[in-house]
Amino acid sequence: MNLIVVSPHGRSGTIFIQSLFDAHPQVITFPTHKLNYPDWEVGMSAKECLVDFIKDNSHLFEGGAASIDGNELNLKSKFYKSGKLASPISVNYFVEACRTELGMSWSTSITRKDFVIGIHKAYARLRGYDVSAIKYLLFHLHGYRDRNHERALSDFPDMKFIAMARDPRETWLSSDREWARHNADAGIDYKTVRPLFFVRVMLRYKKAIQGLISFSKKLPADNVVVVDLNKFHELNRTAMTRLATWLDIEFTEALLESSFGGAAWLGNAADRKPISGFDVNKSRYKWPSELSDRDRDLINFLLAPEIMLLRYSYDALVKCPNVPLTFPHRAYLYLRWRELDVASRSLSKSKTGALRYLRAGSSIAVGIMAAMRDYVTLIRQVRNLNDTKANSEVLRISGWRLE
Repeated sequence: MNLIVVSPHGRSGTIFIQSLFDAHPQVITFPTHKLNYPDWEVGMSAKECLVDFIKDNSHLFEGGAASIDGNELNLKSKFYKSGKLASPISVNYFVEACRTELGMSWSTSITRKDFVIGIHKAYARLRGYDVSAIKYLLFHLHGYRDRNHERALSDFPDMKFIAMARDPRETWLSSDREWARHNADAGIDYKTVRPLFFVRVMLRYKKAIQGLISFSKKLPADNVVVVDLNKFHELNRTAMTRLATWLDIEFTEALLESSFGGAAWLGNAADRKPISGFDVNKSRYKWPSELSDRDRDLINFLLAPEIMLLRYSYDALVKCPNVPLTFPHRAYLYLRWRELDVASRSLSKSKTGALRYLRAGSSIAVGIMAAMRDYVTLIRQVRNLNDTKANSEVLRISGWRLE
């Protein structure tokens, strides 16, 4: 049994592609995008590891009291607040299925790989799958900072990696709509905080692509595929047929319909329009007509290496070499976001007044120094386009795009 990992680079449809594999009889995935890969190699008994797994992922399960051989669990279900992907899993049924799958390791030490496979097989049994037919577990992993990818790779050296990508200008359009809606719901004037969200999206995108470059070098060339979301919607059936061939699984019509836990999933598009499966209208690039000149020029400047690396349109980079915002202005927005982000975390953790302000002040100072260091690195990367061209060769060799 092997592993598929899907990861986002921008707001790029990882939940969507996960939903397409949900009902395939040879792939099993938990209905969540918040599952971390365990950070231990050889654990306690399977029973104790299972208790920790259920507590750490309580959003997957029904609320209420449950017991695992004397270990009492009182779960307050957050399932419907965590993505509305499917009906919550019954803890008691899941535990019994795990007891069957984990067998001899129930009361003895178990390896991480065996535990990961065992809990997925148990969930597959609850879904009515033929467990013997399953070829892949699918993990949806966000970000590279917590080294989830490296741990998964150490257990599954032949794992398949699907890197979902999206033009950063499309990513910002989608994120901008999403943040505007969230802030409106919270009664916040989005215009005042929009620059901070902009910088946050840019930084996350840059760090995601850096992680992609680094991690893709650790995998066999044939085990990586980069999938652009717009192209994915355009290719539709062709895309899933090619992915099925790449994974050596049977192509079925289930690969064209979105579901979680076997129930239809209607998407999480920024425009909140329901969609179940592919939509050719989402293959059209919107940023050329909808993105403001100011946002476009700033993204082209800050993310020029990433745009070139992923082979997105070069035209805008040629036509708009001058950005309207100055270096100090961009630096101010970046520093300001770091200050507010770090200070707000300190304020929320401190209980006494004096200590609270002392912590906030020191955190802001540390945040500014870190921001200055990161910003200098950012500018160097933007200016060093020759190295970027070399990196594009690395990605070309270690992965392929659906074209």
